[in-house]
Amino acid sequence: MAQHDMNVADGSGAVVRSDLNGALEAMATCQMGASAPSPTWPLMWWGDTANSLLKQRNAANTAWINRCDLSTAFLQAGDVGVAAGNLMQIDQSETTTDSATTTTLGTTLKHEITGTTTITAFNGVAGVTYHCRAGGAFTITHHATNLDILQTGANITTAADDTFDVYMRTSSTCEIINYQRASGEALVASSASVFSERFTSAAQTITPGGALVIAHGLSSIPVLVFAYLICTTAEAGYSIGDKLLVQVSATDYGSGTGLSIVPDSSNLNIRFGAQNPPFGILNKSSGTLNGATVSSWKIYFEAFS
Repeated sequence: MAQHDMNVADGSGAVVRSDLNGALEAMATCQMGASAPSPTWPLMWWGDTANSLLKQRNAANTAWINRCDLSTAFLQAGDVGVAAGNLMQIDQSETTTDSATTTTLGTTLKHEITGTTTITAFNGVAGVTYHCRAGGAFTITHHATNLDILQTGANITTAADDTFDVYMRTSSTCEIINYQRASGEALVASSASVFSERFTSAAQTITPGGALVIAHGLSSIPVLVFAYLICTTAEAGYSIGDKLLVQVSATDYGSGTGLSIVPDSSNLNIRFGAQNPPFGILNKSSGTLNGATVSSWKIYFEAFS
């Protein structure tokens, strides 16, 4: 055991050498002693033999921090393993576990769950997260308290090599997290849409300079509206039934062409350009500009909210 003030004083060669050896020994033995070394330094170590503790000075050099017990290993057997409070959960080989109404995971962290029995509960060590892989198809039954499938809130039917984690809230209640399909598909197919409502009008007659007021029946003012021309008589390379998306507002086909659409909470308020015809279209084959004869076309509208 040795302690040193870490200050090598002036002296003869032998004295300085002895002082240096003392400092090195103190460093090698972590300033081991029954009382604290003096002076202290930020982050220095001290083997406190009176209390059998390895201590370290804090960065501010105002107090000692207990790091571990001198009489035992730095990491104890109880520090590593499958138990709540372990410092570290060690990785393990995967074990095969048959699906059961209550599937017991025990003290093994990694499981391939086989069989086809529906699982309604897991048993395990409270506070531990188990890593599981499905060996085939079976059902995991959602229960908001006992077996909570957080991603869906609903039952899951597994497929081979799907993976998921089971976090044990208690020894008999858990939550399913991090579920991944082996196929890469989403666990729940998204049905979300940017728009919740859609309206499609009947085909309307085009009247140069005329107006239309079309009730859309949506619950709010539309945020997006499209207009389409429908060919009713073949023209400019288009066949009957062809549809063209119309540019809303003025076009380059002369003055007074195009249309305006003003949506409100009840209607689409539409005004056609006064030019006859009010729409210019590109020939389907050649790309040359043609007027869309009003008797050869109808128009309809789609609105979204």
